[in-house]
Amino acid sequence: MAGEEVEPNWMTPYKNFLIWGELPPNEDEAGRLKQKANYYDILDGKLFKRGLIAPLLECLNSQQENYVMRELH
Repeated sequence: MAGEEVEPNWMTPYKNFLIWGELPPNEDEAGRLKQKANYYDILDGKLFKRGLIAPLLECLNSQQENYVMRELH
C-alpha cells in the first residue's frame, strides 16, 4: 500500500486545489470543487475527509481500496 500515486484519480483535483490553488478550466467544475474542498484536508501529503463523527477519514485510490476490501473480507 505504500508508494506514490501513479496516475491521476478522483483525488487529484482536490489535492491540486488544496496544495497549489489550481482549479479546473471549466467554471462549473471549479465552483463545485471549491465548495466540496471545504470538507477535505491535506496532512503529510495525504488527502483526508472531515467526518461528522470520525475526526478524519483517509481517502483511498482504487489500489488501496481493493487492498482494504480484500483484508476486511
